[in-house]
Amino acid sequence: MTITGQALAMRLKIKSLMQHHRVQAEPCVIPLTDPTQHSMMLEGYAATIDLDLDRTKLRGWAFGPPERLDVPLYYKHDPDQVAGKIWDLDYDNEGNLLCRAEVHHPLARRCGAFSVAARVDDYEIRNAEGPDFYAVIRSATLTEISLTDNPSNPNALVMERYRVSPTVQFLDLMTERVARLQQLTRLIREQTNEPRHRASA
Repeated sequence: MTITGQALAMRLKIKSLMQHHRVQAEPCVIPLTDPTQHSMMLEGYAATIDLDLDRTKLRGWAFGPPERLDVPLYYKHDPDQVAGKIWDLDYDNEGNLLCRAEVHHPLARRCGAFSVAARVDDYEIRNAEGPDFYAVIRSATLTEISLTDNPSNPNALVMERYRVSPTVQFLDLMTERVARLQQLTRLIREQTNEPRHRASA
């Protein structure tokens, strides 16, 4: 998980505890799948309530109501590399965050894991006196989701992947065209009304 905001203090505390207790995080690398020549639908766990490699864990449903979650999809948290579009975010019965996304980015669609970025709103450090310390993020604001091959949370995995159907691609294109037409219509109305306002003034 990549986190911002007051989480800087949490990160520094965790780093200090890791040094004090001589604990090191072991990286997790998930092999890429075979390349494809077409977009893919990827489904899985964007975030789970498990302890991650950075010694942090999310409380269930930590990001709030799923209907309020509207975030971009990146490749390795790079805003210059948009990976595709998130179609659905929801929680399972334990509060793990589920994600279904259409992925266009050629490397992102080969990744086997998700990773989230969030602004931490409330957290606490537990078991600071021993080597089993960790931070619990009780509340956070989700800012983006990424696809990666080296997740901080080894349990935030892509569970299913399949080719995007022609119907979905057609609907996606139609949605984009409708949005562009609406924007064009709005611009035309603004330009048409502008001279009238000036004349009446």
